[in-house]
Amino acid sequence: MIELRHLDDVIGGGDLIPLVRHELTEAERVVNDSSYSDDTGRRPLTVVGEQAQLAPWVASDARQSTEAEQVYLSGVSAAQDAGNRALAGQLLSSMSYQMANVGDPPMPLYSPAPPSRATTGPPRLCARSCSNGSHGQAPARATPTAPRALDAVGDADEARAPGDAEPEWVYWLDRKEIDVMSGR
Repeated sequence: MIELRHLDDVIGGGDLIPLVRHELTEAERVVNDSSYSDDTGRRPLTVVGEQAQLAPWVASDARQSTEAEQVYLSGVSAAQDAGNRALAGQLLSSMSYQMANVGDPPMPLYSPAPPSRATTGPPRLCARSCSNGSHGQAPARATPTAPRALDAVGDADEARAPGDAEPEWVYWLDRKEIDVMSGR
């Protein structure tokens, strides 16, 4: 999974989507065709949720936004079943970001408001969630909320300390990327 995320940094969505779809399908097959205890089952469900994070990002890059939306929602379900609220929130905020970039949604899908609630957890995760949520709010003309969410992005980034435990999938989020997202 880590390798696929890093491949997405250098390979376009149209070229990468077949491999990412295959990996997601295999992870879903393990969840659906296996027997395990609830505790053991959380890990494969989290893997499905993490795969469902990359697959729609790549699908959206390949201009397949309808597929991306469906995969985001299935990933949210898997993450919730795994008890992984951070991942479920990340998937919703990414879906909001995607919707803001492919159309004009009538209302925000995911809102990190109030920003103080969105800023609990690993700092980079909070920054990513706040930033994505703000993109979902801007097209909906949620003017008072979007700037607060963008302020929360900066606050979350400034709260980072060496050694903070963060999900691997936030590796690319640094101050420069946060500035780019805020500019959008």
